Amino acid sequence: MLFHAIYLDNNMIVRPVVDGITEIEWLHGCRCWSISQSQFQLKTQIASDPDFNLLTFEEWSNFISSLDDPGNVPSNSFRSTYVKRDKWDSDRPIH
Repeated sequence: MLFHAIYLDNNMIVRPVVDGITEIEWLHGCRCWSISQSQFQLKTQIASDPDFNLLTFEEWSNFISSLDDPGNVPSNSFRSTYVKRDKWDSDRPIH
């Protein structure tokens, strides 16, 4: 399993890559710092760097929720309203 370190304002968390970065974290400016196959390697690498604080899941969620609203940014997930019909599903009247 791969793990990645996500950082914002000298605070970091190590999570599995499959969890990704949430939309609210992305809007606040959180980015991926490093990817490794071992969670232990990432945590020791972060601990050796005095500029970063390694947070637990609870501390990270408290940190993210304490931030101000990043603004009214529209979501990039748009749903298409186009319905592709084949020749048998068309709305033509039968005479």
